[in-house]
Amino acid sequence: MQIGFFGKGLIGGQVDVIVQNPSDIVQHVKAGKMRLLASASPMRWKELPEVPTLREQGYDVEIDSWIGLAYPKGVARPCATGWSASPWQLPRAPRWRASSSQPAWTRRRSPAPNTGAEYRRKLVQGHESMGAAIKAANLPRMN
Repeated sequence: MQIGFFGKGLIGGQVDVIVQNPSDIVQHVKAGKMRLLASASPMRWKELPEVPTLREQGYDVEIDSWIGLAYPKGVARPCATGWSASPWQLPRAPRWRASSSQPAWTRRRSPAPNTGAEYRRKLVQGHESMGAAIKAANLPRMN
């Protein structure tokens, strides 16, 4: 299992705290190598239901993740239609659902397809809300 640079730093004692996608570290949390303090997601994680969300702990912070598929402007309509539908077919397939190696986002909740306009709106809203949260926290800007 690969946990990335920051996860290794936490386990190795080089850093005290990280912000990480829980699906990347859940095995280490369950093994007692890490402690998950909160979920920034809108809901608790099924893998770690005892861990409260930041909102449940009184912090007005919520971060959700989306996975998008992009293709060049001007792609033929049949191709665009097929590409827009294909990511939603795999997680619904019985063999995929039965697999223990499927990504955690597919185990946590069902995929929610969006149109390109809906996806863009979510990204813009997320950018605006996180920008406001970062500004309110008075975090220094890193260049």
